[in-house]
Amino acid sequence: MGLEQLSAMTKDRSCSLTFEGIKVQGSLMRATFKGFQVRGADESYRLMLGDQEPGGDLYSNVAGYHNGSKFSTYDNDNDKNSGGSCSKSQGQNAGWWFRSCH
Repeated sequence: MGLEQLSAMTKDRSCSLTFEGIKVQGSLMRATFKGFQVRGADESYRLMLGDQEPGGDLYSNVAGYHNGSKFSTYDNDNDKNSGGSCSKSQGQNAGWWFRSCH
C-alpha cells in the first residue's frame, strides 16, 4: 500500500494505529494510538498520532517521537536533521517518518 492510499483511507474517518515490538528477551510490547492519520502529499504525508490508549506497555515515545513528522526518503529529505538525510544515514535509504536521526 502506498502513502497516497493510506492518506485516502485515514483522512475522513476515525482510525487508530497499533505498534507492536519485541524486546530482546522476547516479550511482546504494544501501544495503540487514537486519531491516526497520514496527511496528503501537500503536507509530505505527515504522520499524525492522537493520544495513546491506556493499557499499552510500549513506551509512548517510541512511536510518539515521530508524531507530526513528514515522510522522508533518500531522495526527498523532509526530516529536521540539519546534517543530511536520516534516510541515508540511519535508514539504509528506507522511507520513514524521521523526526531527526537517532
